[in-house]
Amino acid sequence: MKMAVPRSSVVLGVIAAAMMVGLLMAFGSVSVGAAGSAQCHIPYFSQNVQYTGRVFFGLGGVAFDWTHVQITTQVKGATHVHLHLKDEGNAYNVYINGVTSGVLRTNSSITYLIAQRLSPTQSYNISIIKRTEPMVGVATFLGFTTDASESTCEYYSQQHPLLTRDAQDTQHALQPKRRLEFVGASISCGFGVLGKPPCDAIHFEDSTKAYGSILGRELDAEIHMECWAGKGVVKNYGAKNDTSKDPFPVYYPRTIAQDPLTVWNATSWVPDAVVFNLGTNDYGSQPYPPSSVFENGFIQFIHDIRGNYSRVNPNVHMFLMCGPMVSGVACDYVKEVAVRLGPSVAHYIDLQNLVPVQDQGCDGHPGVEGHIKIAAKALPIIKQVLHW
Repeated sequence: MKMAVPRSSVVLGVIAAAMMVGLLMAFGSVSVGAAGSAQCHIPYFSQNVQYTGRVFFGLGGVAFDWTHVQITTQVKGATHVHLHLKDEGNAYNVYINGVTSGVLRTNSSITYLIAQRLSPTQSYNISIIKRTEPMVGVATFLGFTTDASESTCEYYSQQHPLLTRDAQDTQHALQPKRRLEFVGASISCGFGVLGKPPCDAIHFEDSTKAYGSILGRELDAEIHMECWAGKGVVKNYGAKNDTSKDPFPVYYPRTIAQDPLTVWNATSWVPDAVVFNLGTNDYGSQPYPPSSVFENGFIQFIHDIRGNYSRVNPNVHMFLMCGPMVSGVACDYVKEVAVRLGPSVAHYIDLQNLVPVQDQGCDGHPGVEGHIKIAAKALPIIKQVLHW
């Protein structure tokens, strides 16, 4: 399994670079475009923008880098929508009324046309979902621009959703009541899911085709994904020693994975369950960590997560997957972690040898059919435990 080197990025630097652009269009307002048409700005702090996933509110925009972050707005009276995004390299799926309309691959531009030929008499939900993982880089969302009417635009300019109770209630009402969190490495990110070997996995990554996204849709659950290719519980793939100084638990507590100063408020979003798929990288290359080091590290990581959530929900369940890219002793150790935590806390899901070669994507990772099989294996177990 390949492990790419993360591109260096500092959130404050990204936001500062975007700040001037952000401030120019940040206050919901109507301006006149070059062709004389009205331009309505929907700022990042508008109550008409909903976020799913970990995001960091800065002075000039909303920064994020975790997989599967979703940004949604509703438009009416518009014929087109532009997205304003500071990003160079991440890929996004674009949705209009829940239907995929295209793939956006970012570059040095800041403005992207993501919807056109809309009917001004209809309402539309416009969404983007980040399909790539943190190592690709940090993005900063600045807002949307439409050609909606002035009266509609006045609604868009209302206060930041975090500052008004009514707006918070509206935002939460739009989201499913069930919540699932997926924690893992490349498999959980959908690394290489769209490719057929030989292929460069990162270019065929799509979190919306990963098993977590499939389970979210099947269970009508809002999902968060925290995953990073090559990371392990105590040892990263390809490390020369049997432990690493920066395994996955180092990054998990952060709002922005690449910025240690952005600490995630765990009580702001508490799932019904956390689904882990970790251990593949710990035992993907020698030297392997001792079983005691791996198991104790995994148990401590789970205790930390559950301890944070227990302030809101003391009964968050933990599902521990193992496979399909690793088997044998590694899965024995993961299963033992579940046993040591006890059946009231943890539940083991065995994925060993589940995905045959014909169902694989890039670099031995599950392809589309492989992820469907993973979701199908996990679905009845999760439903039974959670009584869903």
